[in-house]
Amino acid sequence: MAAKASIHSLPTEIKARIAELCRLQDRVFQRVFDALKERAREPIEHVYYSDDEDDSDHESCDDETDVFKMGPFSDRRAEDDYPESLMSLSCVSKEWREVAVKILFRKVTADQCSKPIFLFAIAPRYGHLVQDLDLAYWRISCSIGNILASLAYLSRVRKVALPAIAAVSDLLVGTAGGGGNFPVEFASPAKHSVFKNAASLPNLFHPTLRRIEIHEASGGKGLFDFIEHFAPSLEELEVYLGTGTRGNAVPPVPGRINLPRLRRLDIAGTLATTAPLVRHISPLTFPVLQTCTWELNRPIGEESRLPFAAQTADTIGHLREQQVGRAVPLRLALDLPFGADQATLAVSLEALGIGIGVEQEGGGGGGGLVVGFAPPEPNEYDPGELPDLILTPKLCRADDSKASELGKVVRGSLDRIRNLADQAIAVGDRFQISRIAHALQEGKWQCGEREC
Repeated sequence: MAAKASIHSLPTEIKARIAELCRLQDRVFQRVFDALKERAREPIEHVYYSDDEDDSDHESCDDETDVFKMGPFSDRRAEDDYPESLMSLSCVSKEWREVAVKILFRKVTADQCSKPIFLFAIAPRYGHLVQDLDLAYWRISCSIGNILASLAYLSRVRKVALPAIAAVSDLLVGTAGGGGNFPVEFASPAKHSVFKNAASLPNLFHPTLRRIEIHEASGGKGLFDFIEHFAPSLEELEVYLGTGTRGNAVPPVPGRINLPRLRRLDIAGTLATTAPLVRHISPLTFPVLQTCTWELNRPIGEESRLPFAAQTADTIGHLREQQVGRAVPLRLALDLPFGADQATLAVSLEALGIGIGVEQEGGGGGGGLVVGFAPPEPNEYDPGELPDLILTPKLCRADDSKASELGKVVRGSLDRIRNLADQAIAVGDRFQISRIAHALQEGKWQCGEREC
């Protein structure tokens, strides 16, 4: 007798694909769920008409909206977190847990690392699965001692995002002053030398690390000395250089930093804080650098536009002269806050003989630079257009006055189904196509019934 088919007998690759789809579903559902909760909190507007047809009064109140009366909010659980399918999948069996945890712990945050259960139970067992370590945002309640201690278990981190170092200084001082295990001299907030002293902290560097993100708004010294510790393995670097909120903050100077494997560099901040690093780019300092994105913020005001464009163009001109000896041209993408800045900067660049999208040879010939404007990034947290109403049996018995509104919802749903089908066809996902066909079967029967 043939063995009974079972989902547990699926190949590991298929199980991993199912877990990835659960993760994607969780991300999409969470965004939609959050948007629906925001809509549910919006006050509704009542319109009261008087005897005069042109006279009406509007009044807003905090009464429950229609969203509260249907769908996931009908039982008043608007504040509950949306259930995560990936977490549920990990509870099915040991086999599925081993598949799911590889995705669940692929990325961890400071909030997760600061919890005792992560340090003493999760990190020793699953720390080797962590590839993305996001420490950019710490809450006041986070335990910096637990975070630093847990780094010992994260042996395969490939990407790390670090916070503003001034904030870390305060946390370290508070920890040391409160009887923690970290000496107060590691913080040195008066000198802003946390980056320099960070090399003394245990388990911060890994040979597998490929990408670093740093949000530095304190004017701290030692930033580039800190980055250079990762020179043998670093391939991608993202640095945000703020103006600093503390007194006497000055932009960090690149010095002699040399990153031989760096392929991508993203720089963000003001012109004053970022220009020194842009001017530092050359085939000697970053020999294999392929792309550089320069995101600039300028003071708001019409009077600042022309000086801003002229100084930016001067920095790009200097960068062009430095690109002698590159095997392939360096691609520089400019990300500016206002559309008008692009036009003004393009004029300033033309005056220096630098065209947008045209390869510019470095000084003395050879090498080169291609300057362009970065396209606007899509909003990752935009859930898209949400249906105005949630389809329920009660709603489907709408009278004629609601039929047109219901028709708009149906058309929107059909458009989303078409998009889903197009995506499934593009990747050859027969399972998804079968699900769509099954979902549309009842509609096909209704069409046949109406034709009869």
